[in-house]
Amino acid sequence: MRFSWGGVEALLLIDEGRIAGCSFYGDYFGNGVHAPLLSRLTGVPYTNESVTAALAGLDAKEIFAGSRPGDIASLLAPGAPLPIMHASKS
Repeated sequence: MRFSWGGVEALLLIDEGRIAGCSFYGDYFGNGVHAPLLSRLTGVPYTNESVTAALAGLDAKEIFAGSRPGDIASLLAPGAPLPIMHASKS
């Protein structure tokens, strides 16, 4: 997903309906320390409500510089809007 502060790709490992792991890739700036985010997500049921609740109050500005409240939930929660990809014209 592309944000004004950078692009982020999140790879979630879901086991029996719960988040078992997560990795982030992209062209964003931040401290590179994802542990606070991962500790909130690990073991959480992969539902919109559970993911949103787990991320409530998380200040992700150090992890993802320039991020705003709700950005990470919009990326990770099921049912979050997918980025629109446009084919390039040759």
